[in-house]
This record gives sequence, C-alpha cells and structure tokens, in this order.
Amino acid sequence: MALEDDPDMLKKWTPTMLRLSHLCPISEVKEKMAQILSRLQTGEVPMPADARPIPTKDEKKRRRLSGQYSLVPHKLSSGPSLFVTALPDIPVLDEESERLLHLAEQDEIDREQLDVEKRRSIALLDHWNYFHRFDHLSLVTSIHTSYFELWDQFMRDLIITPADSSLTKIERVYIAIMAVSARNCEYLYYMLREEFEHEIKSCQPTTNYKRWLEEGLDAVPEQYQKLAELNELLANKPWNVKAEHISDLTTGLTKFWRDSDLLTAIIIMCWFHCLSNFCAGVGIQPELDSDKGHGFRQPSTAQQNEGDSDSSNSVDKVEHLIKNMKAFNRIRTESQNQPDFDADHDRELSETSWQNLKNMGLSDTVFSDDEEEEDEETHLNRFLTRNNNNKNLSASRYKHPKDVEQACLRLHEYCWRSTANQACMGSAFEAMCSELRVNQNLIQLIDEKFQNIRNLTYRRVGHREEVDTEIFRTGIWDYTQCLLSIMSDDCPYHHLEKLIDDEMRDYLKNLVFRPKRLSKAQYDNFLNGLTHDEKVHVNLISLEARFQAELMFSIRAFSEASRQRR
Repeated sequence: MALEDDPDMLKKWTPTMLRLSHLCPISEVKEKMAQILSRLQTGEVPMPADARPIPTKDEKKRRRLSGQYSLVPHKLSSGPSLFVTALPDIPVLDEESERLLHLAEQDEIDREQLDVEKRRSIALLDHWNYFHRFDHLSLVTSIHTSYFELWDQFMRDLIITPADSSLTKIERVYIAIMAVSARNCEYLYYMLREEFEHEIKSCQPTTNYKRWLEEGLDAVPEQYQKLAELNELLANKPWNVKAEHISDLTTGLTKFWRDSDLLTAIIIMCWFHCLSNFCAGVGIQPELDSDKGHGFRQPSTAQQNEGDSDSSNSVDKVEHLIKNMKAFNRIRTESQNQPDFDADHDRELSETSWQNLKNMGLSDTVFSDDEEEEDEETHLNRFLTRNNNNKNLSASRYKHPKDVEQACLRLHEYCWRSTANQACMGSAFEAMCSELRVNQNLIQLIDEKFQNIRNLTYRRVGHREEVDTEIFRTGIWDYTQCLLSIMSDDCPYHHLEKLIDDEMRDYLKNLVFRPKRLSKAQYDNFLNGLTHDEKVHVNLISLEARFQAELMFSIRAFSEASRQRR
C-alpha cells in the first residue's frame, strides 16, 4: 500500500518514524525514516482529516491555523535528558560492531578488554537487539558501561518469568506499573504501559488485563489490592514495613501470595520506586514516540534556554570537596590513633549527628508531597489505594514521623550481606539465598550491582585527576541510607556532615523523598564542577543505596513473618 492510500494510519506511525530517524543504530533504517518524514513535510502525502485545522469563516485565521499543524511530528525535547546535556554518540550497527557483538554474545571476547567507546557500543547494541529501541533511560545510564551491563541484565531477568514461578511476565509488568505510580513517574509508566499492551496482544490471555490497565485497582483481584498497600508503604516510608504487612498478604486472603512470588513482587516494587527517583534525578525526557515527546503543531521560533548554570565557582567547589575528603580521612585516622581517643564519646557524637542528618531529611516539608498528590487527579492515581476507597487506611499508614517513633535499622544488627569487614546478626542476602525461595541469578545480579556502583571510580573529580574518591562515594551511600533511618557503625556521621555540603544535601533529600521537585538548576548547582558522568554516578549510588534499604526493611519483615508462621 502506498503512503498516500492511508494517511490516517500513517499519522499513527509517524511518531515511531520520528524516533527511528533519530535513535536507530541501522543507518539504512534511520535514513529511510528521515526520507519518509521529509516527503510528508513537503506535502507529497495529504494530511489526514483529523490533523487539519478547524474550518473557520475568518480567512486570516484559517490561513494562520493551516500553518500551525503538520502531519510530521517534531521533537519536544532537545535530547534524552534535560539535565545531562552531553552524551556520547548513538552507536552504529556496522560490520565491525556486529562482529564484536556476536563474539560478546558467545563469550568469545572479554568486554573489559575493549576500549570505553566500543564497550558502550556493544552494550547498547545488545540492549537494542533485546528491547528494539534506544530508550532515553538506557542512553544516560550507559555512560557507566560496566554498571549498565549488570543493570540491563537485571532488568531482563526481573521481568522474564522463570519456569518455577507462577507470576507471569504481564503480572510482573503490572506490579512495576503500580510501583512507578506510587512515585508518580510518567516516563516509566509510558514504557511499562507499552510493554503491558504488547503482552496483551502477543499472548492473548484469558484474563481481561486491559481492564487492569484502564480501571486500575478497581479491576484487579484482592491479592493485588492488598499488595498495593505494601507498595505505597515501601515507596514512602519503608522503615515502617513490619511482619504483619507481609502476613496480610500470605494468609487470610481468598487467594494469597506464594512466598516466592511475593518476594519477586517486592523486588520489582523496590527497584521501580528507586528507578523512578533516578529518572527525575537526571532529568529523563519523554520518549520521542510518547504523547509528551512529540507534537504536531509547528514549534515556536523562540528557543528555550537550557544552558548550564554559571560555573564560575565550579573549580572552587571541586577543590573544596577534595580538601574535605582529605580532612575527613586525616581526622578519622589521627583521632583513632590518639592515646586519649574515647571510642564511646566518638560514637555518641556520630549517633547525634546521624539523628540530626536524618531529622533534617524528615522535616515538615518532606512528606507534604504525599498530601498534595492525594488531591491531584492523574491517570496514575487509579493504581493507588488512596484513590480507591482506602483513604482511612492510607492516613493511618502514613503518619508523620513526628507522631511515631522512627524505626532505626542498625547495620550491625541487620545488613544486606555479612562480610569480613562488616559482620551482622541478620542478613537480607543470606535470607533470600537460603530460607526464602528467590531466583538465585536475580539475587546475585543485585549483589553485583551494589558492589559495582560502590567500587566504580575513574579516579578524578571534575578537572582533577588521580583523586581517591572512595570517601565521597561511601558518603553519598551512607547519607542516602541515613535519610531512610539506617545507621552504620562504620560511618562517622559527625564528619559526614562536613563532607556533604548544604546544596548537595538538599539535592539528595529531594532525590530520595520528593524527586518531582528536582529542577535543572538544582542539578547544575550541586557541586557544579563535577562532569555530567560524575553527577549521573552520584544519582546511581543513591539509587542503589535506596534499593538496598527498601530490600533490607522488607526482607527483614518477611523473615520475621516466616518465623511467626512456623
């Protein structure tokens, strides 16, 4: 069929053509899409009726409107990220990259031996082969290729249903939709909705999943309605998750959750809560083929100023950070070597500072978003309990922290994983590997992601090379978990207060609790001497620190609920 024969159908697919004309590794496809759009732009194909301006008796107005609408969509954003304005080029699938990709898939080459550009290209082309798109989130995350390789494999394994699980792929995607709705992330909702609708078409399930998407929690089974309560608790105040919240889901329902399926659901929810925050933290823009990623009206001639903020003091900020890192290390080492060093007094100072840092995060304004968003009518609200005749329950579950004693998780009592340097009485990793039935490959990938992002370093800060950044990386991790009521005996919080300045604290507090409030100005201004890849690294550290925190709170509660059932 010629293009001219069905312009209405053509209009439906032009957003996909727009995306492929910009973000496709196959040169022939990219060029062909651009040619088709060019033909449409020059008027070789008639405009569909529903795209034409509304007729009007005013001839001047009619002529003006006719120039405002086009069959050819245009981008509404300048790139994958509003904040990260410098990204590497899109990889091209040529003979050499195809050869390397094939060798990598067969494990015949060591990816770590490839140069940075080739390794990133192979990772993204592998992503393309699986997901059939270069999504904006992956383009930003792949700046740190070694982490992205783990991240990408984890995303696949999280959604794919193993043989021993009754939780299907479409149900896993729906749980992810519930999770991103709890963090109000439009970008991830669009991506997941597309996947959900694709599964409906390809699998033709007997369950009316279309209603699940259109009507939200009103159309889902009781077990998903109960899961939504846990979802919102984890998304907003994970430290309040207790054994009874788990027991409510594994007993007492007409169809209760199997332990293994509930654990998988918890991992999905925790991950997509944190991924939603990350999208806001690095300013991920809507996909070009999403409703908010393109427009059919002619763009305004006025150019939006998206330039970086004034960086005149960026050098000073970098130097100040390096100075603080050196002082942090020196003071900690020297004080412990003093003959009159009082370990108990030092611990008291650290605990007091931990309380101060946490309380600054839990100020009156931190949770005001929850109240504001309850009254905000959006299509994501249908996946939330507060929009489904459950407001009394929501109010009781989300009491302000000043009204209740904050639950504190001490890492020497319960941690992610016991190590030679950090022994603890209980461990989420060991619990999931032994007493709880969880996909072992998934757990190993989670652990590898934690280790990778904590150890990842390029030994530079801004313009300065050969800098040991371990103290800074650990500080971001510890501060993020401090905001979530987790205390580490190994962290001197009284020194951490001096290491992380006010601008960075404000940025991280917003990232953890109220990511929708983050602006490009905030992103630019926190340590604005850092490069874009360093700021993405900061966001990834905070993402994984929060992910680990949500997992520890929920797995601790799960283990306790399992013990109570015995």
